[in-house]
Amino acid sequence: MPKRDWKELIENVGANGFADAQHTLNTLVYPGRLKLRYRDANGMDKFYLYNQSFQYFINAAARLKTTFE
Repeated sequence: MPKRDWKELIENVGANGFADAQHTLNTLVYPGRLKLRYRDANGMDKFYLYNQSFQYFINAAARLKTTFE
């Protein structure tokens, strides 16, 4: 995923306190902005199994002061 997309995601979550409908990991995967790489079907399943935990982490991390270079 391009750096600008990560920046947009973090800034959006930081501004709202959580991901809005256009800035979740799921919405980034489906249009192809975020490419999943996995060795087998279990690898892909793990993303969807742990997706909400990843999203909680991103939501919490967005509370930290972030700078982009």
